[in-house]
Amino acid sequence: MPPINGELELKWFDNITNDLPIMWDVNSTSSTHINQLANQRGKYTLPRVTLSSYYPLGLFRCWTHLDFAQQYTVYPTPLACPCILSTSEHQQGEAHALRAGGIDEFYALASYQHGQPLNRVAWKQVAKSQQWSSKVFSSPEGDVRYLRFDDYSGDYEQIISKLSYQVISLSEQNMTFALALPHCVIAPDNGDEHRHHCLTVLAEMPRSIPI
Repeated sequence: MPPINGELELKWFDNITNDLPIMWDVNSTSSTHINQLANQRGKYTLPRVTLSSYYPLGLFRCWTHLDFAQQYTVYPTPLACPCILSTSEHQQGEAHALRAGGIDEFYALASYQHGQPLNRVAWKQVAKSQQWSSKVFSSPEGDVRYLRFDDYSGDYEQIISKLSYQVISLSEQNMTFALALPHCVIAPDNGDEHRHHCLTVLAEMPRSIPI
């Protein structure tokens, strides 16, 4: 017998995977979620969501299909690899392997910004002044450091996955870097917004090497 205790059934419209619907109590103040799986990186349109209920008698089913008209981005799967940074976006730039976190020098203190990694917080300054500050680091020579598509080995998708791994790793250390791809160059920056920008561009790269 279908549920009649005020529950809503939530599932993706035209449920291809045949997943069981999510049962949600309409009297609950908590939120719920529906998993959406994707086999490939890229930008997708959110499918419609079906809400249905047999409440209150259990004799009739009422339903609606909600179309949120939204898109979501699936980032590439990160693939661990050694970090390679260049001092130029072009082929003649000198590329060299770097151990993450070992190329910056302390420069100054700045106001802590939301989203910065906690390992950059100046904890002594926080304890002393009760004001959150973060450590600012600079490159010894002030060079712009590039993650370059051409510096990494592997097939097309493997390189995209390796770059995604490096974007995440460098961003976690709040390091400033640029991203040089076959079709565009993302200017040097750091922080969560830069990380999301780089991962979005990598996710939306063509399915094959541009000619």
